[in-house]
Amino acid sequence: MDAAAKVSANTLVKTNTWVLVFVFCFLGLLIDGADLMLLSYSLSSLKAEFGLSNVEAGSLGSFTLAGMAIGGIYGGWACDRFRPGKNRGLEHRTFFRRHGYARPDA
Repeated sequence: MDAAAKVSANTLVKTNTWVLVFVFCFLGLLIDGADLMLLSYSLSSLKAEFGLSNVEAGSLGSFTLAGMAIGGIYGGWACDRFRPGKNRGLEHRTFFRRHGYARPDA
């Protein structure tokens, strides 16, 4: 395989990978915001069903956001605290080699 073919194959892998990363990030953000979207669509029927006042209905949305913030803070802390950090370099090398990011001469 000549050098030009290696470069074009490597560029194709990188381009396809970034498209895949973008799609999964978009889907993650879409799913992350789905709960608040569904709450906003169903809030009027929740108010009618449970007899909530405007303050109680607004608090429901505020508690949802506060719960997401607290979960994100403590979840991030837990991931940093309990991660298996001793083999992090080995994990990264294995991941990048498996997905085609390793140097061609390595």
